[in-house]
Amino acid sequence: MSHRYILPIVVSGIILTTYLSLLSGCGDKKNPVWPEQPIMDCPYNPFDYFSARLLANPVVSPGDGYIYYEDNGLDSAYYDAWVENLAVAPWLSDGFEPGIYRINPNDNSAAELVIGRAAAPEITPDGSELYFGHNDGNVNGIWRIRLPDGKPELIKEGSFANIQWFAKDTLIVHRAYDLNAGIFLFDINADSLYPLPGIGPGFDVSKERKICYVGYDSDSLIWSIGVYDFDADSTWNIYVNNMNMGQPLRWSPDGKSIVFVGSRGENIDIYTVTINGELKIFPGRIATEPSYTPDGKDIVFIRWPYSNCIQYQATQIWIMAAGNGSRMRRITTWSRIRP
Repeated sequence: MSHRYILPIVVSGIILTTYLSLLSGCGDKKNPVWPEQPIMDCPYNPFDYFSARLLANPVVSPGDGYIYYEDNGLDSAYYDAWVENLAVAPWLSDGFEPGIYRINPNDNSAAELVIGRAAAPEITPDGSELYFGHNDGNVNGIWRIRLPDGKPELIKEGSFANIQWFAKDTLIVHRAYDLNAGIFLFDINADSLYPLPGIGPGFDVSKERKICYVGYDSDSLIWSIGVYDFDADSTWNIYVNNMNMGQPLRWSPDGKSIVFVGSRGENIDIYTVTINGELKIFPGRIATEPSYTPDGKDIVFIRWPYSNCIQYQATQIWIMAAGNGSRMRRITTWSRIRP
């Protein structure tokens, strides 16, 4: 099970799954806080959609220190609609624009739209370029912006769900939603895709060109974290367990550990595992899509406000210390999701 749903980058990049039941487990919509988790019945959702998820896939730029993230197409009015019983679907609200935003985690400034109709942000290690999936209304594909304020450049046409920097002018990409789906090494200059068989879609690339990914054996119901050393052409598992592992995985900046989300029953927690297989758990985070800050001191992640809401509540961006989970705080708020 993965709590990250992949966004095909078509039209607005939004997938909404019909869900025709009462939603349980809500809380205070204005000020969801940790660790209090009040339990109450949610009012009926008049729009009959499965997910109220606001934000996704946070990455921190080593250039400006901003958090870049997806706003996948819903705003806080969607959560309000459960409580206030609004009649108008919020994604039709005036001024609404899904896409990739950035926010300064160290002040109270509003989030800033970087590029609309975009998803899957990836920033180069030097912080100079932002790659992403985008549809400009005509062409769907991988695009690039030279930060901080360059113009979007089309790199490769097609549908891609995950984009990772590999080396200068080289990406590893998950091509999806067509007959040529798979994981590929993409040479930008040569405009060539080279298949990388055996690698799962929730992959990440270290500075040492090692690729981590989630594996799953459907016969034994065993999950694993595999590592492929591209230069040595060798593969091994560093962690094997029957715990569900969410995607994507993320390397630490020093390439010595991986952060991921694991779930056992109703428990959804953040884990780190070293390349030697040493596991650490940060319980009770009710989180998804964790990633390290460029200095490796903190972990940024997406979190549902209350444990018993999970996919039925609006998500926010949080940060905590990578060593022991202390200094946990929320970066986005209801009023700062958009400018």
